[in-house]
Amino acid sequence: MNLNTVLITGANRGIGFQLCKLYGQSGDWNVIATCRTPDTSQNLQSFSDEMQGRVTIKKLDVGSGDSVSSFAAELENKTIDLLINNAGIMGGSRQSMMDMDFDQWAETLNINTMGPLRMVQACLSNLKQSAHPKIVTISSQMGSMSRLGQGS
Repeated sequence: MNLNTVLITGANRGIGFQLCKLYGQSGDWNVIATCRTPDTSQNLQSFSDEMQGRVTIKKLDVGSGDSVSSFAAELENKTIDLLINNAGIMGGSRQSMMDMDFDQWAETLNINTMGPLRMVQACLSNLKQSAHPKIVTISSQMGSMSRLGQGS
């Protein structure tokens, strides 16, 4: 049986881990689960072992062009049917008009905004091999325009 392949960034916890479980347990998908520190992601490692080869874990930092390029080279000609851009960070605690940590803000924009674009560019040839390629970019409540404050 030829399974579809989903690539999930930020798959080690939260929404990404739940998506990894959902797709992995469905039996219809091979999952490429990515995160910055696979060695310390015990839940993801255990789940991958449980799925007996249908879930592959790869190291990836979407905030680093070098990391994304290395990851893309590892994919070679592998078909990706669905790319889920989920990786993101909440940013620093100082993000108000009069008290801004500009370095942390720039890092947040890098990961949350440029990271998904890096992934689309890096995986485009893999996606084009699919009969029905899809790209999904999601956010937690931190991306909500209706919430006040910093997600607390």
